[in-house]
Amino acid sequence: MRPPRIWVWIVAIAIALAAVAACFGPQNSSDYYWRGVDNFERRRFREAIADYDQSLRLDPENVNAYRERGIAKLFIGQHEEAIADYNQVLRLQPDNANIYVDRSDAKAGLGQHQEAIADLETALEMAREAGDSDLITVIEGRIEKLEQAE
Repeated sequence: MRPPRIWVWIVAIAIALAAVAACFGPQNSSDYYWRGVDNFERRRFREAIADYDQSLRLDPENVNAYRERGIAKLFIGQHEEAIADYNQVLRLQPDNANIYVDRSDAKAGLGQHQEAIADLETALEMAREAGDSDLITVIEGRIEKLEQAE
């Protein structure tokens, strides 16, 4: 049985609109952010960073773009730049325990183990206050690993 003719037209129009949108590329901060996420997932970290840069140019308070750009920078060894991005997230969301964990990774990558442990201890306190047992377990493991590395 064939689908009703109207559905054929609806699908054709949807495909045409998607093709037109693809030709024009990202139009706003969110478009660049999601293209950055796609590039990151494809392990195209520099392209992801460029997309997050554009997202932040259009929306300088896009916390997710700062965090994801920081993570991408870690993957290419830009630890200090990643720390700067995490600092921006913490400026906007000072109670975000996950960012302290992320920033500790960047500090550890620079050999700043004591500073990394301090970030993890801050995150641990926040996780305990929130009752986040999974995050507590992760943080305690990371602290132990860093203490052994010293």
